[in-house]
Amino acid sequence: MESRKQLRLILSVIILALLFYVAVQVFSENDEARIRRVVNLCILAVEKEDTPGYSRFISQSYQDSYGNTKAGLLVILADNFKEYKPFKVDVKQLSIKTEESKGQAGIAFKCYFKRMGDKQIYYDAGKAKIYFQKEEKSWKVTNIEYKGSSEMLFLPTVA
Repeated sequence: MESRKQLRLILSVIILALLFYVAVQVFSENDEARIRRVVNLCILAVEKEDTPGYSRFISQSYQDSYGNTKAGLLVILADNFKEYKPFKVDVKQLSIKTEESKGQAGIAFKCYFKRMGDKQIYYDAGKAKIYFQKEEKSWKVTNIEYKGSSEMLFLPTVA
């Protein structure tokens, strides 16, 4: 009977320590870490073709140099999901800067995908600069500058 009480006490202490650790991690997270988390969540959502997952991180005031708004960007992404599948994004480099309520992320990546009906795997080795604005306690994307290759490359198949 005594060993059961000791086991309960030990488990309670472990659970409390884990809860304390999680609370400290969540509340001590700085803005750079929050933007990094947003970038990673957006990449996962794109890979899963989860439109609500990534659209919640795009600002209503999104505007890029091509004239796209948030609605236009979402249409472009939806069209890409119809033509290319699946997406796998491999981040090669990610740098983040913040100042007050503004932030930017520089990202170098390779995005792997297939065209519908094609067995060949293509990739785009690209770079992008993503601009953020802190809105309602979370970071939202306000602009994306894509600086990647202008051609799709394919991976050679090995027989």
